[in-house]
Amino acid sequence: MGTAHSKFLYVNCRHPHYTINKPALIRKQLMLNPQKRNRSLFKQLGFSLIELLIVIAVIAIVTAIAIPTYQSYILRAHRADGIQAASTIALNEEEYMLNNGAYTNTLSNVWDNGTASQEGFYTLTLVMLDTGGSVTTNPANATGFQITATATGTQTADSACTPLVLVSNNASITKTPSGCW
Repeated sequence: MGTAHSKFLYVNCRHPHYTINKPALIRKQLMLNPQKRNRSLFKQLGFSLIELLIVIAVIAIVTAIAIPTYQSYILRAHRADGIQAASTIALNEEEYMLNNGAYTNTLSNVWDNGTASQEGFYTLTLVMLDTGGSVTTNPANATGFQITATATGTQTADSACTPLVLVSNNASITKTPSGCW
């Protein structure tokens, strides 16, 4: 039925799929033809240059989309630092008004962190406003206040939302820019 030829046993058939011990036959053919051996080993053991370039291109595209999205997310997250600081100062300013009968333009009376926000991404300023909305230094004329949170450091890249301004005057509160609060 079969014939023995060196180390290989073949079935008497011309079709190559009917061979017994086909891996051994392939090894023998590779040993006889070094050019075919090198080409076959490369295909079996590694990636082609085209495959590597495709992977690099996919990584570059994903990175090009992900990095700006992540940076935008970080700016929005840091913006919360300025919003929180301005809101806390506004509450403390109203409490100061209830306790003392007048507003203050001294930030240290209503905020413990000096002129910086809690996380340090914003510089804060506080001024008193008169009935017309103009800045006043006389507490007797003050009917409101304005808090300005100006971005510092890396947060300055959030140019559409700096400065954050909260105005409380004549029983009305205005926050600008409106899309940033």
